[in-house]
Amino acid sequence: MMSAALALLALSSMPNARPVTFEYIPPGKPEWVAVVGQFNGWDKTRHRLTPTADGKTWSVTVEIEPGVYEFLYCIDGKSWVPDRNRRTRKDPNGNTNNLLVVEPTSYDGKPGARRDGILTAEALQHRGFPEDLRRYEGDIFQIDLRTRLRDAHKVTFKWIDRSNRLRSAPARVVRQDELYEVWRAQTEVPFDGFRYWFEIAEGSLNARFPVEGTFTAEPRALPRPDLPDWIYGRVFYQIFPDRFADGEPASNPKEAPAWGSSPENRTFFGGDLVGVTQRLDHLSGLGVNGIYLNPIFAARSYHAYDTNDYQKVDSRFGGDAGFRGLMAAAKKRDMKVMLDGVFNHSGVDFFAFRDLREQGEKSMYKDWFFPKKFPIEVAEGQQTYVGWAGVIHMPKLNQDHPPAREYFQDIGRYWIREFGIDAWRLDVANEVSQDFWRAWRKAIREVDPQCYILGENWGDSSAWLQGDQHDATMNYPWRQAALAFFGEGSLTAAAFAKRLEQIANDNPAPTLHAMYNLLGSHDTPRLRTVLKGDRERERMIVAFQFAYPGIPSVYYGDEVGMEGGHDPDCRRCMDWSGATWDRELLGFYQTLIRLRTQTPVLARGDVRTLVSDAKNGVYALERRYQKQVFRAYWNVGKSSFSLPVDTDFEVIAGERGSTLAPQRFTWRLLRR
Repeated sequence: MMSAALALLALSSMPNARPVTFEYIPPGKPEWVAVVGQFNGWDKTRHRLTPTADGKTWSVTVEIEPGVYEFLYCIDGKSWVPDRNRRTRKDPNGNTNNLLVVEPTSYDGKPGARRDGILTAEALQHRGFPEDLRRYEGDIFQIDLRTRLRDAHKVTFKWIDRSNRLRSAPARVVRQDELYEVWRAQTEVPFDGFRYWFEIAEGSLNARFPVEGTFTAEPRALPRPDLPDWIYGRVFYQIFPDRFADGEPASNPKEAPAWGSSPENRTFFGGDLVGVTQRLDHLSGLGVNGIYLNPIFAARSYHAYDTNDYQKVDSRFGGDAGFRGLMAAAKKRDMKVMLDGVFNHSGVDFFAFRDLREQGEKSMYKDWFFPKKFPIEVAEGQQTYVGWAGVIHMPKLNQDHPPAREYFQDIGRYWIREFGIDAWRLDVANEVSQDFWRAWRKAIREVDPQCYILGENWGDSSAWLQGDQHDATMNYPWRQAALAFFGEGSLTAAAFAKRLEQIANDNPAPTLHAMYNLLGSHDTPRLRTVLKGDRERERMIVAFQFAYPGIPSVYYGDEVGMEGGHDPDCRRCMDWSGATWDRELLGFYQTLIRLRTQTPVLARGDVRTLVSDAKNGVYALERRYQKQVFRAYWNVGKSSFSLPVDTDFEVIAGERGSTLAPQRFTWRLLRR
């Protein structure tokens, strides 16, 4: 007979939205105020506040599904600010956002408590492949179950093997937020299929999920990561085309300011691909062997993330001819080239959206987008179509519409076939249909089985990295952990090691070597600025970047110590006069890049933690590949650290000697 507790589990369903009222007193006298956050896609057009009777407070009530969200207030479309009177937290980019926790009705205001014999059924969730059932390596899988925070004291994963025997594996908590925690079991399971469920212990209560029946899986039908061979030993250099080098000043816009002036959101400086080609000797001298170009296709804006023609290089960047010249020069230097693909949204002059504007409801392209009403109006505050984050010049594309999907598959193939590019970086990839990415990857790999596919995703990326969508993602969680340890000091060495282990364990094991490990980008403040000019910590974190598995990325100018705050300040023009260059830092980058690209263990080696001394601030790792062994130590503490006696190792970078002073590092390689 089913117990009452088990019967309750059977009623588990998706949570219902709840009304949340936002009240805010903005500075000055704004024309409009909107609440923007993860619950509305940061769309400034969706939830506008209205003034209340007191003339100061603005308010709006929004229906929001239970969850944990970050949000801000957008004022007149110019500033995005938190309410300092409400709870805040830092995002992976160091921005301060407000935090909103919307509890399910079943939580009834009481916190979860382990071993109280009460289990909140509504919180239980297991979504199967790829979100909660993922291949980690070979036939080893990770199986996740979400529960309420502190609501269970034990979770066991159970399954039936090939011989119809009952098997089990313990689960442990791997992730928590203010509402939920995720339990994970990692174990080898039958390749030809199995049935499974979870057993949950909560005090005296023992429950089964699902209550009746089982979940099923067929691992042999699931994909495996298939990484390009050439990624090992690659170091990429990111270039923002308008700000890197001006090779053809005669083609600059008339309003272009002097090169190196303070950047603004609408400033065209005149950088182009001819300039990039002319500066390839700098990249060769640095030692990098890969180039990542921010968008180069025809667009209105200086950043070109509002693409208007996906088959044409913008004339201000030198057109198709300028890009062909760059590709030819890069190939001679064995430099791989990666383009930025913006397939989540287009520009308003894209042929399909232009037709929608002109033809309205009769347009054959209306299902390529998300129109709300007709006629379509391109104006601030418009409510006629969905724009990415509410930006009017970036209408969101509907990649579940077959003709749109086929068009963008053709675009992906076109630049490989016609120009020979080696890789795609995919903008806001987590906001595009996963089914689209599965079809897109298949189309791309049919043309080039070695094409590297990199997605932009600032959070949990595991569902995209199973081998059927992306090879890797821009590793912002890794960046956040590195800055917290080497920069802020908010993580101890032990917590840092644990965080690195969690980041690596969250994704399939092979992707560790493909992850795009960056310390700065066009979306983040510059590394030296984040570190407040601390050059010793800068050297340590860069040394860690080149010692750790993955693909290191250098954001243009970081190698010479460029400064810059949040966008647009992080997109300053490169100073080619050399007057502001930190040449000691440049030499440091050259040394590390040479070692990285020429030392097999740094390109391919496995990694493990050697030391994680929370008290003294010392972290060390070891990497092994074939007969090569590499060890590196970092001391962020305040006292010298006595190094282990490694008589068979030679120092290849950093400090020498038997002790490691504070704010120093050392790299050691086995001699044989």
